[in-house]
Amino acid sequence: MPGDSGGVARTLAIAHPFPLVVEALATIATAAGIAASVTAAADESDAVLLEADLAIIAVQLGGIAILRARRAVGVPTVIVFDQPNPEALLAAVELAAEGVVLTTSKAEAVAACLTAVAAGEQWRDPEATRLIIERVTRPAGPTLTRREQDVANLVFAGQRNRAIGDALGISEGTVKMHLHNVYAKLGLQSRTQLAMELRTRLA
Repeated sequence: MPGDSGGVARTLAIAHPFPLVVEALATIATAAGIAASVTAAADESDAVLLEADLAIIAVQLGGIAILRARRAVGVPTVIVFDQPNPEALLAAVELAAEGVVLTTSKAEAVAACLTAVAAGEQWRDPEATRLIIERVTRPAGPTLTRREQDVANLVFAGQRNRAIGDALGISEGTVKMHLHNVYAKLGLQSRTQLAMELRTRLA
């Protein structure tokens, strides 16, 4: 990240059509210690969106196009979805967006996303990940149960077994059982293979 120190963004640009959302995102980012300088971009043509160390952009403000431009120079970007569209979500994943959040997400989740992205990691809203998985699963392929989809969803989002169990209200042993079933149905052997398989199904 240009000019960063200790994984924390030096400058943050936010672009969203609703001022209230911009203000909320800025407050969350500042409270999380993400940015020393926060700028609200006027629209998708604002140069600050391409120059900031970290940008949070609404998909309806040309977020995918800006993501593509920022990807070319290797700077992190978070895409915000008001109405999660599976096709746009896939486009964001294909372009390796560091963060994907929904305006329906809790503030704690948004803070976790920004903290992870500022530290050089990726973070996707679990609901967005579920929609991606549903979209990329081959219709003719093995059918996963809803619980298996939930487990695969959280594995794809980078969660470990204990965290998955806590999120779903099941034991770690039950998580392992569901994950074993997912591997068996998809012909896989590891979490890494699962992530790679889901990525190859993007179409």
